Amino acid sequence: MTDKYVQHRFKSAVRNHKMTIEQDDGVFRCINFSAPDTSIYQFRLTTWPGHLAISGDLDDFIFTRLRDMFDFFRFAGPDYTRTDYPNYDYWAEKTQAVSKHGALTSFCENLYVKAIRRDMSQHVSGMALSDARECVIDARIDDLFYPPHDTREAISRAQDWRCPITGNHPFGEFWDHRLEDYSFGFKFACHAVQWGIKQYDLQRQGRDQVAHDKLVLAGEL
Repeated sequence: MTDKYVQHRFKSAVRNHKMTIEQDDGVFRCINFSAPDTSIYQFRLTTWPGHLAISGDLDDFIFTRLRDMFDFFRFAGPDYTRTDYPNYDYWAEKTQAVSKHGALTSFCENLYVKAIRRDMSQHVSGMALSDARECVIDARIDDLFYPPHDTREAISRAQDWRCPITGNHPFGEFWDHRLEDYSFGFKFACHAVQWGIKQYDLQRQGRDQVAHDKLVLAGEL
């Protein structure tokens, strides 16, 4: 799942969102973002010393690092030029809690397909062309190149496959591959956190998103 896809989904989800500041007392904040007359994709940012929580109609996460966690997520500073993109790797390290219905990472079909194709290529590299073709055909019949539903099934499918030429199980260490990426829920929440802080900062600067975008397009930021 590309970040461009997540970013597109997020922008579509919040296009009608409005910000309501429920509390704003130093590092103690409670800010709600929602569209009128609906709770779909509504979310709330809550901060207290050393912590930021995002909750609502999405996966919930708590991050901890600096006393003021808004500063932690301000990648490009309060002016927010073109460089405000989530830093998933670093932010994941600072994730202290995940909701019981969410997940920090999830099985990635693309990573599985790349891994199994790479391993197969290495496995047949020294074979005669006819033998290599037989291996690939057998693997396709066994759906080896078709993404399974989760990480456990992916590892089991790869390890259980028997090569029709050698009679062996060539992918016995498939578990060693990285088959998970940051989940859609985590990426979506990261975009929400950064976007929410941006709206808060723009309001404090006397600007809104439209005015900010005009300055960016004019090259004044």
